[in-house]
Amino acid sequence: MLFIVSLYVDLVYSFVMVSPIKKFTMVFIWMGISAALVLWIYSLFNIPDEVAGVLYFIGIGMAATGVLNYYREEEISSK
Repeated sequence: MLFIVSLYVDLVYSFVMVSPIKKFTMVFIWMGISAALVLWIYSLFNIPDEVAGVLYFIGIGMAATGVLNYYREEEISSK
C-alpha cells in the first residue's frame, strides 16, 4: 500500500509502468527459448563445447537485453 501511495506522491504514472513481474517472466521465457535453441544446435551439429558455451551466454544476454530494451521503449513511448 505504501508503494502505491509513494507512486502518486512522486508523480509517477503508475498505469504507464510495466509490471516488474511481467518483465521478469518475459526475460525468463526468452532466456529459456534462447538456451533451448543453443542446446538444440549443439546436439544437432555437434559443435565444440567452447563455441556452444559462447553461443549460450551471448544468446542469453541478447534475450535479456532485448526484453528490457523493449519494455523501456514501451514505457518511454507511452508517456
